[in-house]
Amino acid sequence: MDSKTIPWRGQISINQVLAEIRSEPDKAFWLAFVRATGRHAGSIKVVPAALYGAPRMQNTGKHKPAGGPLKPAALHTEKGTLPLTDRTNGDYLTPLISHIIGYNLYQVKH
Repeated sequence: MDSKTIPWRGQISINQVLAEIRSEPDKAFWLAFVRATGRHAGSIKVVPAALYGAPRMQNTGKHKPAGGPLKPAALHTEKGTLPLTDRTNGDYLTPLISHIIGYNLYQVKH
């Protein structure tokens, strides 16, 4: 996918994006970002239904325990990443905030 093929609705600032995501952590949102690492580095990843934070258990709604203790969101901010869960498949993603290019079909300004 190319950012030119996405039907952008307009522009939004990254600060507004982060504020909206953090204010309603249980609300799903559309997100596009450029992958920074791995064999797909440089390609655009689109997550049609992302949730803020780590994956959650279905029965309780609490975060699933990772291999160790969960990292607080503050640590992600220090690293410049955003903790997300892909609601469609349960994958845990931590894209770089600086690499986010789209939010709810708005083009993100940095």
